[in-house]
Amino acid sequence: MKRLYLVRHGKAEDYDHERHTSDVDRALTAEGRDEMEFVAKRMRKLDEKIEVVLSSPLRRARETAEILAKGLHVEMEIFADLTPPVSPGRLLKAVRARKEDRIVLVGHEPGVGDCLGRWISELSLSVPFKKGGVARIDMPLSSSDGPGVLVWLATPEVMGA
Repeated sequence: MKRLYLVRHGKAEDYDHERHTSDVDRALTAEGRDEMEFVAKRMRKLDEKIEVVLSSPLRRARETAEILAKGLHVEMEIFADLTPPVSPGRLLKAVRARKEDRIVLVGHEPGVGDCLGRWISELSLSVPFKKGGVARIDMPLSSSDGPGVLVWLATPEVMGA
């Protein structure tokens, strides 16, 4: 069983063509950083024994992943399969191939919502994610063992931020 934590990046700057060369360059806001630091502390208190944080290469996701990795005392890696647009099936196959069993995946909407919907229902549905939201899904090691189980879903506010 893999214990996966889908995370939507924290609150980010609005796109500004004068400051950003593309959507890829948008950074977290101060509020987004603060919320994600709090989320990292709450996840650490849960003692989930996270092994690694994987991130989309886009700046706002990388910054979110760095905050989570630091707060959880684990390594962070850029993971190409989290680059938008995300294929839920391809991402799950890549995650199942990893040696770690407790993995945080930091990405974007609609990708994280699509993954959650597909992984727990095996249908093409999407579950909307608030910025900084986290969902824990327990996934079987093989697709033949059925869909994953949504254990919990929380916004930063629910976590107390």
